[in-house]
Amino acid sequence: MVVNFDGEWKKEDLFSHLQSKNVFAEQDCASLSLQTSDLLDAEDDESIAAHISSMQKELRKGRPDYDYVRDSMLRTFAARREWIFKEIPSMEAITDKYPALMLASFAQNEFQSQTKVLLLEKLQDVLT
Repeated sequence: MVVNFDGEWKKEDLFSHLQSKNVFAEQDCASLSLQTSDLLDAEDDESIAAHISSMQKELRKGRPDYDYVRDSMLRTFAARREWIFKEIPSMEAITDKYPALMLASFAQNEFQSQTKVLLLEKLQDVLT
């Protein structure tokens, strides 16, 4: 982490540090837009559980199919938001259940889906 001696973030250094470590994915997070659609309404508890399990297995592969993972994240979006809102799970519980959220492009997309703001732009605003 980039911190000063008081344990606080050095805002001017944090953004360049994150970029140098490739924290931000190269994919355009806007292209991963999650929209409410008929697809979301078609999912029940059993299919949501199957999507979560399949997504977890896919991400354990050496070369995961990210298009498949994106589709699973889309299909589980409403259930994921409801679960987080109702149970207020820890970050560890969230990323255990939805490991795609540990990947920058998916985390950015989740942020954008909830706030309608691009995370990278928001960080740049805060850090400059």
